[in-house]
Amino acid sequence: MNSRSNLKDLVAYVLLRYPYPDDLSNSRLTKLIFLIDWKFCLVDGRKASGIEWYFDHYGPYVEDVIELARFDSDFQVLSVRGRSGSIKNIIGLSKDFCDVVRLDEVSESCVKFIIDLTADKSYDEFIEFVYSLYPVVTCPRYSDIDLVKKAREYKKLILDSD
Repeated sequence: MNSRSNLKDLVAYVLLRYPYPDDLSNSRLTKLIFLIDWKFCLVDGRKASGIEWYFDHYGPYVEDVIELARFDSDFQVLSVRGRSGSIKNIIGLSKDFCDVVRLDEVSESCVKFIIDLTADKSYDEFIEFVYSLYPVVTCPRYSDIDLVKKAREYKKLILDSD
């Protein structure tokens, strides 16, 4: 399975399971995939999505998720006005979605863990949580985030501190 289909299955699975679909803005969904990748790296030593993460002025961010949603007919992007009055893009499954989502057991477990951990957080709490994680704290802005390398570093730090 290629990384594009891995990403598609991850995004679809999150969209199917997330309890508050109206909260799944491009920003939140992209960062959820980042968190899933981080958890997957800690558990399995590799990323689930295949995304090459980048730390821009908005934290961990890439265009991969929104591009997938815009160009794959199984997804839809709705522009809505948020509470602050600004426009945000909400990503959802299209009405015609009929694909079977294929995730291995580890990926499914990581997605469920991250959804359970973050779904009830406000957007600000969610962002604060993302920004508090080891790969974000230890990477300079405007640089690539090598989650596999960061997971190895983090695990070594944890083991060395015992």
